[in-house]
Amino acid sequence: MSEQKYPQVQTLINCIKKYDLKFEVITPCRISSDIIYDEEVKMIYQDQEFIVPVDNEYEDVELNNPAVFLNMILDEVTHFEESEDIYEWLTYVTTLAKDPEIVEFYNRLSSVVPKIRAIVGNEIEPIPHFEIELNTGMAQALRTAIFKL
Repeated sequence: MSEQKYPQVQTLINCIKKYDLKFEVITPCRISSDIIYDEEVKMIYQDQEFIVPVDNEYEDVELNNPAVFLNMILDEVTHFEESEDIYEWLTYVTTLAKDPEIVEFYNRLSSVVPKIRAIVGNEIEPIPHFEIELNTGMAQALRTAIFKL
C-alpha cells in the first residue's frame, strides 16, 4: 500500500474514514462558462451536502476515488481561502469577471468553504499541485489509494 509511504495521502484517507465522508460527481456537468472548472463534486457529511466545482485537468474524477475527490475539493478550498476577495480568486479561475456564473461559484464557495473546514479541520491540506501535475509517487499513491472502511 503505497499510500502509507506518503503521510499526506494517509491523512486524506484517515479524514474520509473518521468523518464517513461520501462523494458524488454531479452529472450531467452544469458548468458552461469558459473557466478552469469542468466538473462538480458533491461531498456528503451526515445530512449535509457541499457541491464544489473542481478542475479535472488530469481526468482524476474518472478514477472515482474518495481520496482524489477530497484532495480536489481541498485544492479548491485552499485557492479560495488564499484569495483576499473575488478579484484575486478570479486570477486563478478565469478572466471573465462579469459572468454571472462565475460570481455564483464564488458566492457558493464563500458559503461552503467554512463549513468544509469546520468538518475536516485546518490541518488537512491538499497534495501540492505540482505533485499532481508531475504524477509523482505521492500523486500515484493518491490516485491508487484503496479504502477499507
